[in-house]
Amino acid sequence: MILVKNYKSETNEIASFLIEEANYKDIVLQSKIVLENLKLDFPMTNGFSLNDLWQAKQELLRSFNFSLANVENPHYSNLGCYSLLDDSWKLHKRLNGVYVQGILVKKEIISPGLKLKINSSRLTLAKNYLLSKTKLSKWIQLSINDNYQLIRKL
Repeated sequence: MILVKNYKSETNEIASFLIEEANYKDIVLQSKIVLENLKLDFPMTNGFSLNDLWQAKQELLRSFNFSLANVENPHYSNLGCYSLLDDSWKLHKRLNGVYVQGILVKKEIISPGLKLKINSSRLTLAKNYLLSKTKLSKWIQLSINDNYQLIRKL
């Protein structure tokens, strides 16, 4: 476990995070299996059409397959930017930034930040809804360069 204290986000929220170290590909594989076995039917639609959910599921599975096949997703905006140091730490090569990543176990907000209005498409909202059924929805990445944080491995 990694504890990050007093992390200041881009929206000026200050929070502490407890992060479980995990291998990203293992989490993607677990999430893919959950999504493949997820039945799209009316009790679980959450206001989305079955067509929206089916399209969202196909796009998520395609993205998961890119990750699992060691193929860079051509739609990924940070293509080739990162070097993994280990499962929980990576380096952004162009910015020389260090990031910690893993599964979010707990978040404690110390000071709320700005609330941004986000105008997501129905397809993006459907993807987020389906993703919320998987462990990948808890995946978090924090830049640890920009401000002081106490980071402790537990």
